[in-house]
Amino acid sequence: MIENIYNLGDDAFSNLFQVVITEDEEKKFEYRTQNFTIPSSGHETYPIDFMQFTIEKPKPKVILTKEFTIPFRVDANWEIYNWLRDKKNAAIHIRDGVMSTLPDIEFGVSVNPLDASGEPIADAPTWNFYHVWVKSLPDISFDYTNSDPITIEPTFGFVTMTDDE
Repeated sequence: MIENIYNLGDDAFSNLFQVVITEDEEKKFEYRTQNFTIPSSGHETYPIDFMQFTIEKPKPKVILTKEFTIPFRVDANWEIYNWLRDKKNAAIHIRDGVMSTLPDIEFGVSVNPLDASGEPIADAPTWNFYHVWVKSLPDISFDYTNSDPITIEPTFGFVTMTDDE
């Protein structure tokens, strides 16, 4: 039992979501994180008046927050930070102001909830985000006077998502 816990890695019990970032078959990053906020979704309604009653019916338009954040430790995932920085800079080059098209900068993100043993929860959904891009990447603050992990929370935009697979 102790060996299993040790093999799960650092912060295994506090990192209960598995994040997979995929650009293509060859470029794939995986890490665990503590927090994940599911983008809100819903729909607007319209009233139907009948005699003295008003009934609310859903409009056939989905309202979906088209961004999400997933924190990660930069000190443990430096390669991911560099890759995200390159994607952000490819979207719009700060010095030149040259902007890329979405196919040049997009990737996919999947998030799975994990149980305490580090395994995906069987009946829980997987949140899959498609045509994802980096909206913002926070600055890193280095502090050599303490040993706290360096954690940032990038903001991602996306075109579509599923939560039922």
